[in-house]
Amino acid sequence: MVIRTAPPAAFPLHRVVILAIAVLCIFQIATYQRAENYGSDASYYMQLADNLIHTGSYEFNQRPHTVYPPGFSATLAAAAYLAGSTDYSFLIRLMPVFWALGLVAWYFLLAKEYDPRWAATGCLLVATSPAVYQMTTRSVMSDPLYFAVSGWAFLAAVRLDRSSAAWTRWLLATVAATMVVGAVMVRSVGLSVCAAMIAWIFSEAIRSRNLKLSYSRGAALTAALAGLAAFLVWAAWSRVNTVPDYPGQHMSSYLSQMMTKDPHKPELGTATVLDVAQRVPENAVIHAAHLASTYFHGVWVVPVWRSVLGVIVLLLVATGIAASIWSGDGALAAWYMLGYASLYLTWPFDEGQRFMLPAAPLGFALLCRGAKIAAQFAMRQRVPAIKAVWVLPVCVVAAVALIGRLPGAQANPSLAFWLSVTIAGTLGLVASGRVPVVEGDIHRLRALSGIPSKMAVVVVALLMSTGVYQQAVAARENLHPDPSGFRHAASVDAARWLRQAPPGNVMAGQLAVVHRLTMRPCIPFPISSDSELIASLIHNRDVRYLVVCDRLPFEYFEPDEETRLSSLQRAHPRLLRDIHRGPGYRIFQVTSTRDAAPDVYKRSRTAADD
Repeated sequence: MVIRTAPPAAFPLHRVVILAIAVLCIFQIATYQRAENYGSDASYYMQLADNLIHTGSYEFNQRPHTVYPPGFSATLAAAAYLAGSTDYSFLIRLMPVFWALGLVAWYFLLAKEYDPRWAATGCLLVATSPAVYQMTTRSVMSDPLYFAVSGWAFLAAVRLDRSSAAWTRWLLATVAATMVVGAVMVRSVGLSVCAAMIAWIFSEAIRSRNLKLSYSRGAALTAALAGLAAFLVWAAWSRVNTVPDYPGQHMSSYLSQMMTKDPHKPELGTATVLDVAQRVPENAVIHAAHLASTYFHGVWVVPVWRSVLGVIVLLLVATGIAASIWSGDGALAAWYMLGYASLYLTWPFDEGQRFMLPAAPLGFALLCRGAKIAAQFAMRQRVPAIKAVWVLPVCVVAAVALIGRLPGAQANPSLAFWLSVTIAGTLGLVASGRVPVVEGDIHRLRALSGIPSKMAVVVVALLMSTGVYQQAVAARENLHPDPSGFRHAASVDAARWLRQAPPGNVMAGQLAVVHRLTMRPCIPFPISSDSELIASLIHNRDVRYLVVCDRLPFEYFEPDEETRLSSLQRAHPRLLRDIHRGPGYRIFQVTSTRDAAPDVYKRSRTAADD
């Protein structure tokens, strides 16, 4: 087997990239957001880590936590225990470190599997993205750690064939297995790492017509099976320990979220197979647009099929994946991108760029490979290439005419682009039988191909500079934040008031935030307009306080909390008493259950007894 090594020119590039990553990491550590933005996910992770340290149990709100795997919280707990601090100011500064370690791993992996220039460009574009800066400096999230462990898992796996010493191979195999288990236990999407390794093993066996496992493929199979075993153990533990607050509780598991028609509107009911299938084309262009937004800093790419940037990124990345798997060159990483993207193609939530950030450097390398293949195809077959691009623009232009304009400033340029390509394709199709392909034309096209490369260098430099500037602007906001403008500021203020209130269970929409700040038993405010369901839950769980937040722009769940409150008050006007109002929220006290709603109390107690 031929061992591919990086060209000599790559080694200075390695040093430049590592230095740039280190500088950005230090900058992010120094400029983390000084006031915590109390998010729901971060509150879960941080409180779970604190409970692991002080009680040794993976519990939240006095119940076993069965949704998020324990890997991230356990890592936070270990780091906090060693440092002697569980404060936000310590934990948030781990995020840039995790992300930098991930960038290093993915850079060396992509430099080995694809091209050092593509790896350097992709990693630095992502590193200077404002989306990455916001993620690593404003919230304690599992994404940076998952990015790191998945990258080191693949890097260890692909370097096995380059090692001749037995102890080095054993060490790399151990690292690969440990990191794969870590990826699965940090985020459930880590299953795509296991799937990629298994698919790579079988595809390489078929492609090489050699069913015998090499050491590297055997180690990869062992790592994948270890990851699957860890996930099955976690799934079994979750199944046994799941205790819903009420029957059919929303968001009680990832599977329940997947099979909800619209998890933002749970009252729409369960999704059918057709509903899940319809998500695939919609999510494909949405996540392609998020990738494009990551690479083109500060540019919001419209997530629709008629948008130029989104469609081009999608087609080129898909081409890069197919070419890598077919040729076997970089196939392991390509299988991972396919598996990772496939999971999110059916996922019902769109969290912006967040989900695509851990795959963004790999996506850029695949995009470059797709662009190179498309350019080479056009050089070899000029007229047939024009024919090939003729069909898609016609379909897109027809969609523009039938569906309408793109929103914002991308409307006219997108329409003009697709019209121009359609006209060029039509002319090429008409003239293809009469205009000969002259050899000199091919040479001139190849000579001109150097111009886009030089322009690309300038564009990338400008994008990186823009990204650094955007991070500097965000850093100024981080150093002087306004907590009153945070999305969950109302829940935080309500929790502060509840800390001074008499004891009692609390029902709240932002359960994680309120519980973490008050340490009171908290019950979820059901995302339902069914007043009887809410009232019975209040009685069965002995709720004393109900926190209701005002409607926010782009409300995450429907019906919103005010609508749920109105439904409850209409059905049971004597159940609640308004005892406190604050900026953006109200707190109600539950009156005597027997006097306020005897019918509901009787039904709820009977159901509880049964």
